[in-house]
Amino acid sequence: MSSSTKLIRGENDLVLTEAELALRGTEKKLAYTLSPSEIQDGAALTLEKVARIELLQRSKQIVDNMNARGLPEPRNIFTAFQIADLLGGNGFQTGRGVIEITGEASSGKTQLLLDIALSCPHRAAYVVTEGRFPGNRLCQLASNKQRWPNASMDKILISRVADLDQLMKTLDKDLPRLLTTGTIDAILIDSITWPFRVEEGCKERTKSIQDVVRKLHRFSKKYNVLIVCANQVAADLASGVLRPCLGTSWSKGVSGRLMLSIKDRELGLRNLRVDWCESYFQWCVGKDREFQIRPEGLVALNGDDPT
Repeated sequence: MSSSTKLIRGENDLVLTEAELALRGTEKKLAYTLSPSEIQDGAALTLEKVARIELLQRSKQIVDNMNARGLPEPRNIFTAFQIADLLGGNGFQTGRGVIEITGEASSGKTQLLLDIALSCPHRAAYVVTEGRFPGNRLCQLASNKQRWPNASMDKILISRVADLDQLMKTLDKDLPRLLTTGTIDAILIDSITWPFRVEEGCKERTKSIQDVVRKLHRFSKKYNVLIVCANQVAADLASGVLRPCLGTSWSKGVSGRLMLSIKDRELGLRNLRVDWCESYFQWCVGKDREFQIRPEGLVALNGDDPT
C-alpha cells in the first residue's frame, strides 16, 4: 500500500486514507500549532516540531495531488431560501462530503430539506426515518412555481426506513442502484439520529455510525451528489448547551454544519447559522440569517429574499 493510501486510525476516528485525513482539516490544525517562522525555518527545532512540519507539508501535497487528479467538479444547488451568500455564493455543492443540518425540534430542518429537494435540477432521494413524510407540505411548496419553477413531485423519490437494518439495506442496495442512473442530484436523510436511538452497546453503535458516514462519503465522491442529513440536538449535561447528537463518531465525518434555532416562538422567528465547515468550502462561518416558516416556504428576514 502506497503512502498516499495508507490507512490512519485514531481513537474514535473514522478509518481514513491520508488524503481523506488531509481533507478533514488536518493541515489547518497542524498549521495552528506552528508559527510562520517555524514553518519556513527548520533550524533549532525539536524532532517533534520537525515531524509536524513534515506531516503538514505532506498533507498539503496530498491535497494538491488530489486537486491535480481532479475531484468531481461540483454542481451548485440553489434553494429558494436565500442563503447562497452564507455558503460562499455557491449554494449547496455536490461531491463535497456530508452536510449536517441540526437544531431543536420545529426549527425548520425538514422544511430546508424539502426546499433542497425541490431545488434539485434532476431528482432527489429523500430517506425518511421518523414520523410520516410531509407529503401535503411538499405538494403545497411544489405548487409555488415562482420559487421553484421546475419543481415536480415525480422528481423526489421517497424511501421510508424504520430502523438501522433498513437504513443499511437502503445504503447498500437501493441507493447504489439509483445512483448508477446518473439522475440523482441529492440524498437527503431526515433524520440520521432516529435509526441509532435503540442501538445497544457503545462499540457497536460507534461502528455503525462510522459505517454510515463512510458510505455517504463514498456516494458523494463517486457519484458527485449532494449529501444532507438532518440531526437532532441534545443538551450537554455539564453546560446545558444544545449540541448535535451522535457524538464525535458522527461529527468527525461531517464536512459542514448549519445550526437552526428558534428565537421567538410567538413570532415564529427562527435563525440559521453557519456553524462550521471544512477548509475547502467557502462558507461564511459564524454568519446567520433570521427567517420564518411561511406557506411559501422558508423566508429570510435579514437577507435579500425576493418573496
